[in-house]
Amino acid sequence: MITSLREFEGLLSENRSNLIPFCLRLFQKIVLHYIFFAMTNTNRSILKMKSLILISTLFLVEYSLFAQRDVLRLEGKIRENKEKLAGVKVSLLVDGEEVDYFVTENNGRFKYKLPLQKNYFMVFSKPGYRSKYINIIASNIPEDDAEFGYEFGGLDVSLYKEIKGLNDAILDKAVAQIVYDTNEYKFKFDAGYFEEIQDRMDSLQLALEQTEEEEELLALEEAAAKAEEEERQQLILEQEAANKREAELLAAIVAKKEKERLSIEQEQLKRQKEEEMLHFDKLSVDSAQHEKAKQEEQGRLATEKAAREKAEQEKEEQLEKERLALEQQKQLEKEKEQKRIEELIAKKKEREEYERKKAAYLKAKAEKEAANAPPTIAKGDLNNEAPPGSSNTDTAEATPTMSETVYRKGNKTITERKLTENGVTTIYKKVIADWGGRFFFKGDTSITEREYKLQTDKFK
Repeated sequence: MITSLREFEGLLSENRSNLIPFCLRLFQKIVLHYIFFAMTNTNRSILKMKSLILISTLFLVEYSLFAQRDVLRLEGKIRENKEKLAGVKVSLLVDGEEVDYFVTENNGRFKYKLPLQKNYFMVFSKPGYRSKYINIIASNIPEDDAEFGYEFGGLDVSLYKEIKGLNDAILDKAVAQIVYDTNEYKFKFDAGYFEEIQDRMDSLQLALEQTEEEEELLALEEAAAKAEEEERQQLILEQEAANKREAELLAAIVAKKEKERLSIEQEQLKRQKEEEMLHFDKLSVDSAQHEKAKQEEQGRLATEKAAREKAEQEKEEQLEKERLALEQQKQLEKEKEQKRIEELIAKKKEREEYERKKAAYLKAKAEKEAANAPPTIAKGDLNNEAPPGSSNTDTAEATPTMSETVYRKGNKTITERKLTENGVTTIYKKVIADWGGRFFFKGDTSITEREYKLQTDKFK
């Protein structure tokens, strides 16, 4: 029985997450209390009427909420990163057997009424995505508490696409556990269970971010290589087209010259025959006529020769013009080719600048990973133990020693050599990325592979 306003406020704060069931329980207590009070009234007729009304009201309220009793009303949504994910199958398992399932709506939300007094294993799955699991401990709920059911909202689950090679074995077990709190009269996440798997979930999230970063870098490299290859193929096609045009033009000029030469030779042969015939005809005339005819013939031949020479000169001038035009065209194509080469050189410099920035990024990343690498026992350290009766300090100062450690970090293989000489230790590193990049360092300074070998191989 509620005896004060303070007790009412306390009950209200304890049952804030299940306000409707709490109010109904409170209403029942008030009604029963009122009936008990009315029973002490001496007016029997009023007592019977009030009791009948109150009992009927109590019965109607209980009946209207009958369908909502002994259930846990779940509500939540499923996402991929920040996007809503539809078509996700949510399976409910009891003792390893599927008892029911449903599929999320287009907005990724879902609602479900879960009968109490059982423990459930919820499976969130979709083809191409990594499944996740949640435990719901809903058994052994006090009957008085479970009378009007419970609500649990805000069950947000995020799925990601399956990534080959990613170590996500932590997801083979439940990522969260929902339990009933008998002190607060509500269902909530098990904080202790969450703390147990928090470190491994953080490691998985870090691996996911690293994988996404590497995939983005690989996509940039592939896009740059594809663009460079397309540009090279386009340049080859343009060069082949230019060579073909030049060859066709030269062939046309040669054919034209050959045709003109044959025409001139045929004309000369024809005239030579005509001259021979004329010579024989003139032999039959007298010497005066022959001389006159000879002079006329010589004049005609001279005129024809002059005309022929003029025609040949005009042809030579025409050929010279065509040759100059061809040279000008070649010069233009050469200038165009030079411009293309300069553009390629500029793009190559841009590519080298990109490679330099990428190398600097990978170097910084390799140093960061090397700094965070777990300590390992190098095989060289075991060989450098001092013999009995001698001092390690004296040996280190007398003879240079070197230890070598090889380990994996992310997508790189790191070889670390520690060279100790006269009490001073210098660390050399060789970083080989899986995509083929090779980097060498002396302390924090980048060096060449030749310097790396010259300064360390002699102590192996």
